[in-house]
Amino acid sequence: KADKREAGLIRRFEAASGEYTKRLAELQAARVASLGYIQKEIDALDLRDATRIESHLAEIKKLKGIVLEEREIRLKHDELVVDTILRERSALESNIFDLVR
Repeated sequence: KADKREAGLIRRFEAASGEYTKRLAELQAARVASLGYIQKEIDALDLRDATRIESHLAEIKKLKGIVLEEREIRLKHDELVVDTILRERSALESNIFDLVR
């Protein structure tokens, strides 16, 4: 009878041990899956950040091109204005000298 009790205790111990081992493996698998999910989310955030940065840099480059183009146009207009002022000044001086003579 003692052997039966001992065998029963051993079976219950092994069953409990197996159940705990199974539960531990399930928890470990869940933790690994969670870590994998978190890693994928972090990678996705990094990719979105990189994409957003690329987009911002492209926009900045485009704006820089627009500013440089507008600067060229403004310089040409300024040059025309200066030429017009110089011509008008020269004509005015010429008219003044004609009046004085």
